[in-house]
Order: sequence, then structure tokens, then C-alpha cells
Amino acid sequence: MGAKINAGKTQIILGDLEKRQYKANRQLLAYSRIAVVPFSCVVLFGDLSIMLYPHSYGENPRHPKSTDFSVVQKDDNTGFGVISYRSFKANEVLAHVSGEVVSDIRQHTLQIARNKHLYDPYFTGYLLHSCNPNVSLNMKRLTLTALRDIPENSFLYMDYAETEDTLFRQFSCSCGQENCRGVITGRKETPYINLVDSGARIRMARS
Repeated sequence: MGAKINAGKTQIILGDLEKRQYKANRQLLAYSRIAVVPFSCVVLFGDLSIMLYPHSYGENPRHPKSTDFSVVQKDDNTGFGVISYRSFKANEVLAHVSGEVVSDIRQHTLQIARNKHLYDPYFTGYLLHSCNPNVSLNMKRLTLTALRDIPENSFLYMDYAETEDTLFRQFSCSCGQENCRGVITGRKETPYINLVDSGARIRMARS
């Protein structure tokens, strides 16, 4: 039996999968009639999906939806990341992305061009880093694409050096991949010496 959620005049009945998504997103589905969402179904009356982006980011139907993705805490060491509730095939476009264009580097920005960055604190700004990523971000087309098959309930990882000349903050990597670079920087940066030492210790501990 699903769980009932009351949102003003709205009563929505969610199956097990949708309950997990609702809890992770902590958002209310704003509909004016009762919608019954069984275990294997997301949509009965129109599109019940909630866009992760605010309306100010546009109305592109390919923008990420909360039925497909959430920003959740992975663990105490890694912090928050984007998890995908559905599977994707290699080379499949996961979503079209958006944000506020700014001139400075911030936490949660991705570089579009020199002195031009996309501030997205709702989706791409929380993509985790891996030296062996499972997604690629095209900052010209503003699309997120799977580099290999991605099973459902997987975290999404990009390589921060794919888009950034200079990172908001360099850090020692703990992705655990065989090709781990140890210290993560932008494409045009030199690693800080203290991070180089830390990164070397991480690689030695894994060997």
C-alpha cells in the first residue's frame, strides 16, 4: 500500500520507489486532484514530474526531473552528489542543463568559456568527481551524456578537468580508480605542493 501525502488540496499516493524519491527531494507534488502512482508507474494524470530547476532557468522538458535525479548526501567524506534513479545506456543524453551565467568562479559553477561560467546549484554543480567518470558535460550544447551504461540508483561522476581551466578549490582525490591523478586541478593549473604530498600518500595507501 502506498503512502499518502497531503499538499494543500492535493492528495497523492506514492508507491515504494516514489516514496524514496519524495523523501530525498523533500518536495511536494502540486496537483489539484488525487493521483494514484503504483509501483511501476510514474505518470497517470499528465506529467507528475517536478523539474529540479526553478522556472527562471527555463521550461525545457529535457531539464532534469526529480523523478529521475536527486541531490543527496553520499557519505560524510564525499558530501553531496547527484544520484540517478533510472538507468541510462552509453552515449544517451541524461538531461539538458541550465543555470545562471556569471563571470566569476564559484562553488557549483562550470566553465562555459574564459570568464564565463554556469552557476547551477540544483544539478550539475553537485556532480561528483572521478578520474574515471561515467558522464560527460558538453558546455556548448549544455547536455549531460552517459560515457558508459549507468545502472539505476548510481551516483553521477564527471571529470572536473573536462570543463574547468581553474577549479574553485583544488583537492586530493579519493575516487579509488587505477588512473586516479591524486590531486584534482583545472586544465591550466599546477597542483599546490601540500596537495601533491597528500595525493602521493593516498596513492601509496592504495598500492
